[in-house]
Amino acid sequence: MMTYFVSYPQLQKITKNIYNYMQLFNEKMMLFYYVPAAFMFLSLLLLNYYCSKVFRRPILWWSLGLGTISVAATFILVLPLQRALPAAGFTPQLSNSLLMYGKYFQLGPAALQTAIAVRLLQIYLKKTTKSQIAIWLFIAVFSLSMYSWGTLYMESLVGYPMWLLVDPTEWLATRESVGLNIPAFIWVFLIPVYLPLILLLSMFWFRPNGVRRSSVVLMFLMLLWVFIITAVYFVPDIQLKLAEGYDARLIKLLNKTDFPLRGIPDLVYFFTACYMFLSIDKIKADSQ
Repeated sequence: MMTYFVSYPQLQKITKNIYNYMQLFNEKMMLFYYVPAAFMFLSLLLLNYYCSKVFRRPILWWSLGLGTISVAATFILVLPLQRALPAAGFTPQLSNSLLMYGKYFQLGPAALQTAIAVRLLQIYLKKTTKSQIAIWLFIAVFSLSMYSWGTLYMESLVGYPMWLLVDPTEWLATRESVGLNIPAFIWVFLIPVYLPLILLLSMFWFRPNGVRRSSVVLMFLMLLWVFIITAVYFVPDIQLKLAEGYDARLIKLLNKTDFPLRGIPDLVYFFTACYMFLSIDKIKADSQ
């Protein structure tokens, strides 16, 4: 989502220092291609092997098939085009092809996979938790935390380092695809990241059996810290000033301080969400 709605629009604005900028983009994106693909296939295989008595096999195979389509499209269709970016730049031809492949072979299958994952999680939770409010709150918080963790780290590990290679004369043009005045950025990035703040408050009272309130409190505090430090430091002291013009010193400061102040709390937030998932009461053998 971040690549399609945020990164690609920024790449379209680059006409200077193309080779170094696009080469760094390709290098940074490798982490976000190989690691998620490996974990996705591993989790799907384990799901098929261990949970075939809990879930119907056809829906598991559908999920595996959709994942295969998405990963195959990434490595067979998208990566070869992205490797051409340093030499050619983000030409209209490459742009149209990347956007088309992303829409039909990445975003489409990913949306269907998400729907299947939500349905599987609902089926599982219904066997251990009676409250529908608790079930859907957990599904929303867990799904958004997984999604937003990826977007936050992509912005931090891919986006911010690339800003140093933007030509100062093109800086304001690239900023047109990032910010509160860009609807895509709000819906793809800001809302999914911070909506769990509200949902986690409700989880103090409504949560699946086995999930401790202390885990909810820890997730809430980590996300609240990220929200506060962003609002009182990163936005006024760095982002708003960068919205006025290119400043290499501020970009270096952003790259230096982002992980200690936001990346570490994000890690705690993510692993706490995983711990909450693993804490859910297990299905008894006679109910499978």
